[in-house]
Amino acid sequence: MVMVTVHELAVEKGSTTGVKLACASSKPARGGSASGARWYVAQTHPRSEHLGQSHLERQNFRGFIPRFKTTRRQARRSVTVMAPLFPGYIFVEFCPTRDRWQSINGTVGIKHRVGASQGRPTPMPASAMNAIFERCDGDEVKSLVPDLRVGDQIRITRGPFSDQLAAIESLDHSGRVRVLLDILGRATRVEVPLRSVGPA
Repeated sequence: MVMVTVHELAVEKGSTTGVKLACASSKPARGGSASGARWYVAQTHPRSEHLGQSHLERQNFRGFIPRFKTTRRQARRSVTVMAPLFPGYIFVEFCPTRDRWQSINGTVGIKHRVGASQGRPTPMPASAMNAIFERCDGDEVKSLVPDLRVGDQIRITRGPFSDQLAAIESLDHSGRVRVLLDILGRATRVEVPLRSVGPA
């Protein structure tokens, strides 16, 4: 399965948190620029990704929040919403030798920067950021799971079985996936469009 593991996403105090990512072509500047700017990660307060992004941009930082479409149940009906791919995190672009990046920690909506080495922030690998951008359109993730295999665990993101975990039983070339879904304790076969599945 071709996935990008952004293992540096939450490197803090010597610990490593792995986050599996598969996005689809954005172009907020590829993993760095001639000005020396790189992409870094900041943790936000709960459900404050866009609040943090707004206040970062007021300080001339560029923020990036990959989002994907998903279906949720609200008031007995299904609604399509844009959800952050990495809840509680935002990518921030800056040059550590030019920009006043210390102010990020005091920004409304931001909890703290993630990753540091000898007092300096740790950037995301350029290859990891490029892999994200290549699979996004703007900040919207167009393909959560680019390559699937029989037996993979996925999450249904749209329709009546939204947010349910399932195992892939078969794939076809028409863009549909047959999955095994646990319904009331019984394994049930269901066919769903490829666009309606995401990472487990």
